[in-house]
Amino acid sequence: AIEVTGRRNSLAPAGCAPTDCNAVVVDAFDVAPSSSAPPPTVGSRFEEASIPLESFTGTWTRGDRTRPWSGGTGAVSSTFGARARFTFTGTEIRWIGLRGPGTGIARVFLDGALHATVDTFSANEVQTVVFAATDLADASHTVEIDVTGSGSNPDPATRGAAIVVDAFDV
Repeated sequence: AIEVTGRRNSLAPAGCAPTDCNAVVVDAFDVAPSSSAPPPTVGSRFEEASIPLESFTGTWTRGDRTRPWSGGTGAVSSTFGARARFTFTGTEIRWIGLRGPGTGIARVFLDGALHATVDTFSANEVQTVVFAATDLADASHTVEIDVTGSGSNPDPATRGAAIVVDAFDV
């Protein structure tokens, strides 16, 4: 609800016409997706459950149902050295995961080279794209998500290191 009071800001210039200084303009509202739902699919979505078991090395909890993950389940790890690997053919990759107070830092490798270090900490939980690579050659690529086992949040009450693989959009 937006209520027009008819009053003007005390810093408005003197002699300002009421229609110029008291106006309230509403142009648009931006509505973000719900933080409890995965982002919309871009391209083809490959769910965590469809990725072969051997593509997850180290300690992962697969089939996590604690949230409404895309496709129903996600994979979660806080263990240093745990790695998720996904091979795809295309020109873009988006990793769908979780940002929140209990999440940590991951290293993302693309075709064997370190591409990014991703800090997934956020004060609020949101399922979202946590990493994207675009303008890739139209060829076969491999993305690997390496769990560092550490987080960046200095508050010990909310420090976390969890990394979530929900899905990949190609």
